[in-house]
Amino acid sequence: MLQREGSKTRKRSGRSSSTTITAALHTTLALTCSGFHRRPFIQGRPIITSTFLRMSFSSTAAAGASSPPFSGRKVHQSALALLPDPATPLYSSIQATRQAHDKHFRRWPPHINILYPFVPESEFEVVAQVLHQALASFTPIEDDCIMARVGYFEHYKSSCTAWLAPQTPEAAAVSNITNVGRKDFRPTPHPGIIELQATCQSAVPHCSDLSSSFGGQFTPHLSLGQFRTKGDVQKFIDSLNWEAQSFPVRNLFLLSREGPHDTFCVRFIVPLGGLGEIIKVDRPAFASLSVPPSTFKEGKNSTMKKNTGIPVTTIATHSLSPPDAEVDGSLLEGGGQILRVSVALATLLHKSLRIHSIRAGRNKPGLQPQHLAGVLLAAEISQSRLQHCVIGSTDMSIYPPAPTAMSSLPRCSFEAGPGTAGSVTLLLQASLPLLAFYSTFLPTASPPPIKLTLRGGTTVSHSPSIDYFIHITAPLLARIGLQTHTSIIRRGFFPQGGGQIEVNVTPRRSTSPLTPLVLTDPGQPTRILAFVAGIVNAGGEAQAQILDGLQATLAMAVGEVFGQSLPLKFEDNVWTQCAPHTEQQSHGRGGGGGGEGEERGAGWGTGSNKRARTRPKREVVHVLLVLETSTGCRLGADVLLDDLRRFNNARGGGHEGIEKAEQRHFCHTLASTLHGYHSAGACVDEHALDQILIYMALAKGTSRVRGPPRVMMTSKHMPTAIHVIQKLLGVAFTSAMEEGEDGTVVIEVAEGRAFTGAGDVEAVS
Repeated sequence: MLQREGSKTRKRSGRSSSTTITAALHTTLALTCSGFHRRPFIQGRPIITSTFLRMSFSSTAAAGASSPPFSGRKVHQSALALLPDPATPLYSSIQATRQAHDKHFRRWPPHINILYPFVPESEFEVVAQVLHQALASFTPIEDDCIMARVGYFEHYKSSCTAWLAPQTPEAAAVSNITNVGRKDFRPTPHPGIIELQATCQSAVPHCSDLSSSFGGQFTPHLSLGQFRTKGDVQKFIDSLNWEAQSFPVRNLFLLSREGPHDTFCVRFIVPLGGLGEIIKVDRPAFASLSVPPSTFKEGKNSTMKKNTGIPVTTIATHSLSPPDAEVDGSLLEGGGQILRVSVALATLLHKSLRIHSIRAGRNKPGLQPQHLAGVLLAAEISQSRLQHCVIGSTDMSIYPPAPTAMSSLPRCSFEAGPGTAGSVTLLLQASLPLLAFYSTFLPTASPPPIKLTLRGGTTVSHSPSIDYFIHITAPLLARIGLQTHTSIIRRGFFPQGGGQIEVNVTPRRSTSPLTPLVLTDPGQPTRILAFVAGIVNAGGEAQAQILDGLQATLAMAVGEVFGQSLPLKFEDNVWTQCAPHTEQQSHGRGGGGGGEGEERGAGWGTGSNKRARTRPKREVVHVLLVLETSTGCRLGADVLLDDLRRFNNARGGGHEGIEKAEQRHFCHTLASTLHGYHSAGACVDEHALDQILIYMALAKGTSRVRGPPRVMMTSKHMPTAIHVIQKLLGVAFTSAMEEGEDGTVVIEVAEGRAFTGAGDVEAVS
């Protein structure tokens, strides 16, 4: 048996015929599958679950057996691999790169294959025993393995794969390259991993494909992406600017997938050096999922490796305690807002939280991809652990670390997306309070600016559009001291999704709370802003006629409803769909999100250069009206037209013009909504009101905002947010309705929390 250098040689003794598999709570890989067209997606964020079972099984493996106690089959649906710890910066850096370049991002976690193809999953219990015995004297690799250099393979099909090489610091410090042939660039690998693979192959000798491929020798590599030519991969490597990061090797992971389109998930964990028992990972309770439980334990503290600046995490063995607070997710609106507000407050206060009956008020209760993505993003920002956080779960818990256990290394960027057309603005609602007070997660009073990249739907039903955030929500946040700047990289509509935004956030200093928000004087109307975005099949003059007609109809509706001629600023970003089998994406006359926003790139889809499908994407147009007043108030009303067939000219069957009656109807409805808000004395509309409540409670001093009449409110979001905030933050709201049937609602926080983050995490009664 091969052994690590410096370890003592010893003969293996016989082992018991039964092994107890003990379940524990650890931090996991962020793998999940969505039910959306039954395609899996992976978030690259830590998930935690406690669905392990304590059980035992009998192994047919006997020490010294002449042949392996399992069949000689090997399949491509399973693998033996090394995985990076998702709680480390290495994992986040890898996933950010893979998401942009690796076509297997959704199928595989970041990994280094040791044996692939591997034995069928039905033989995992037995082979895990064999490997556990074979590696009992193998010393885990702790501090002398780093990911520092990038190599590449050039394949016979004129494609290249870039990958990270696990190396010793000494090998990474010099230009020590092992080339097999003239096509490849291979940094010298860590000898311990070479030895580990040889030991595993000796234990499972028929799985020798990796040592017989790639020039006849095993090359440990963690794939980052695929490229068309050698020049492309070299440009990628030159531009990557990769920094060396620690890659400890303590466990082997047995992974499998059920079908060709499913995600590889951890099934067994085999510790190296006999330092623990084999862990069997239970399958999730939902048949369509492949969510692995945690495999790593968060370190008690993070130290710096001497003279390298590489964080080294130590393993802790503590278990999760009962949560500090509990929230009923079925109360009032019973939807996703309870989840977003409660998770944000719990992480800011460093209080563990359990949420049960999640989204019980919805037709499809439980966590869906967009909600899961928001929780994962909040957990990544706050370095929290999660429990039972899987698609469909109606009961989950989050465990933020104590302030003294936080990492000392600040992050300057975060990325998230549900893998569907889920709303990016709802992800923003879940994460923005945490980024506003990012100092609470750092030992510094002046956190760096943060860039948040979100992917999904920028304009979808039942959620604010990105234009609404830019032109209404963001200016309100700026009034209380939270500065953001949003760029629309791509627009995404349901069901295709594919949108992307970048939000640059300037966190508050730890000594500077938010200023109170006072909006009680609606003022006089000064102008109307109109923002139009969407996808149409028309082009050229036909599209111009549509937009010119819409602009004229809006101006007419505003004049009729308000009884005066208000200036109307019209901006459109309506994009023309590609004709079948073309590679061009063209846009209409519009451009720019206007105001603080910035827009660039293609208007729809994923931004791929692949040819369009023969079947056109569904047409959609979104119209947002914003009323500005003399006191700085902004009121919004919008409509999403997701079926333009009813607006087509009946005789032409195409976009010869939008039906004037329908056009006048929705334009008049939007203008009437704004007029109703303002004539009642409202200073914010209902959607802005429920979004700013959490910031009013966190601010210093007295905040007072005049909202719309209750008869104009279409949801229970406002009372729901107030209930959760009062429960978790201990801040009292008062709500008063003015006299009269159409009286506005005045929401007041007499004394905000004056939250700063630093030292402001005491218990809330």
